[in-house]
Amino acid sequence: MRCAKSSARCRRNSRSPRAHAIEVNTVKLLQKILDDYGAGVLITQIQLRTIDPPSQVLDAFPRRATRKADRERARNEAEGYRNDIVPRARGEAQRLIQEAEAYRQQVEAQANGEAQRSSRSTMRSRRHPT
Repeated sequence: MRCAKSSARCRRNSRSPRAHAIEVNTVKLLQKILDDYGAGVLITQIQLRTIDPPSQVLDAFPRRATRKADRERARNEAEGYRNDIVPRARGEAQRLIQEAEAYRQQVEAQANGEAQRSSRSTMRSRRHPT
């Protein structure tokens, strides 16, 4: 059954509401532009049609989707690796800093101890010369 192009029932059956809205908005916008230019042209209808891409293009769609999924998977793996390794590296760095601080304190305490012993020894030798 063929219906008249202006029939609302035909438009509802053959196009989605979104496509119809696009057509109506396009007519209004295009007519305004032409009126602003003073072109003297009246737009009566815009019709969106479905198109079928060539078979070569259709064949490429799954490959494109696969490549896109592969990229996304690689990105997710890299992010997972980063989320694993960065906190570990920060923890390791913090551990090394704490070890270095403990070593510094140990060496400092040893040096202070030796300095005090040396100072006492010097004081004894001054008090009791041999």
